Amino acid sequence: AASPTTSPRSLKQARSSRLLFQGTDEILGATVVGPEAGNIISEVSVAMAAKLGLGKLAAVVHPYPTIAESVRACGDLYNRTRLTPTVKTIFRGLLKFQRR
Repeated sequence: AASPTTSPRSLKQARSSRLLFQGTDEILGATVVGPEAGNIISEVSVAMAAKLGLGKLAAVVHPYPTIAESVRACGDLYNRTRLTPTVKTIFRGLLKFQRR
């Protein structure tokens, strides 16, 4: 579950975004509250019908700064849970090597 992004425009437009998942990135349900909720819930319902997971939603380009970005933020939070300490260490090493 995730809350909207911290951009000022986004915070003015939404109260809350929450995507429900368990174990995998499959979206089991969604709750969106705010004046632009209809715009977001349609994206989530299409993703659920097409069996797109949170990881794939995070990869979709969302306009910034808008409330639609909160869907991407939910996917990003899910993707971070999949990042194990070993993988983090490998990525840090690769980044250090590239920065040389």
